[in-house]
Amino acid sequence: MNALEMSELARYEAVIQRGLGMFVETGQALLAIRDGKLYREFFGTFEEYCQAKWGMSRPQAYRLIGAAEVVTNLSPIGDILPAAESQIRPLTALEPDQQREAWAKVIEVAPDGKVTAALVQDVVDKMLWPDEDEDEDREEHYVIMDEAGTEETVTVGPDEELRVVKKKYKHVSDDSYEWYTPLNCLEAARAVMGGIDLDPASCVAAQQLVKAKRFYTKEEDGLAQDWRGKVWLNPPYCMPEIEQFVDQVIASHLAGQVTQAVVLTNNATDTVWFHRLLAYARLACFTKGRIKFYGPDGEVATGARQGQVFFYLGPNAAGFVEKFREFGTLVRLA
Repeated sequence: MNALEMSELARYEAVIQRGLGMFVETGQALLAIRDGKLYREFFGTFEEYCQAKWGMSRPQAYRLIGAAEVVTNLSPIGDILPAAESQIRPLTALEPDQQREAWAKVIEVAPDGKVTAALVQDVVDKMLWPDEDEDEDREEHYVIMDEAGTEETVTVGPDEELRVVKKKYKHVSDDSYEWYTPLNCLEAARAVMGGIDLDPASCVAAQQLVKAKRFYTKEEDGLAQDWRGKVWLNPPYCMPEIEQFVDQVIASHLAGQVTQAVVLTNNATDTVWFHRLLAYARLACFTKGRIKFYGPDGEVATGARQGQVFFYLGPNAAGFVEKFREFGTLVRLA
């Protein structure tokens, strides 16, 4: 690095050193260090720099960067801005214009002007999934694509929707036994993304079919690695690993490092991480029936204990609809 870049690095690091509680300034400093690659003199990757210099994990770093970007988006609409990163985190699930709308509502309803993270989360939840308790007769509208790719807006009451969820998508905890994805699902993902650059939660046996350009095993710890390009992600289905992998794919996509991703999870519709991923991806395929995974010895499972969902992150929504309609019902958040 030249003298100017060294000076910039020192200036940005001074901001971080003054206290990670200054989340906006910290996020902006991290963003400048990352985009300018000011870490390159001493570290191979931005993530390595964050961990070694600040003891900061990749998701934490990108949450701070995302928080700074949200505050920048909110700045033009008023003088009252989030006072903590935890107040911003729920807003990252929304589009920029929705973020401004949600924050205006938060300021409007905050008791005595006191904003809390819980209040922000409540406002965001009501925007994404209107509260059933407010109106027992309220109807919900969903844009659904059938197997032929035809869009239809359906209207259901809250009780009817709850019955469908409980009947079809019962959440059952999975054990840690490894089951690998069948070839037809992988071929569809490859067709949508134009290939698979990375499989961050994998093993040597699974790569016989995945054939990613790069993959990380359990021993290599994909959560501690750099994610880039077109990602196929079938994470461990146990907690907290599945939530950590979901957070990482979202953070990597927000950062522009992951250009596309197809994520396969169980349909745990009662979990926070599931709703976070659905709100961010906004396009998913709920499988009709259960995927028949195969095991390390090549044996085919009789079926998973619950259904699955494919999520798509990226610009080729039309391609995802075309290739995944055969697996089940496609849902796109309006």
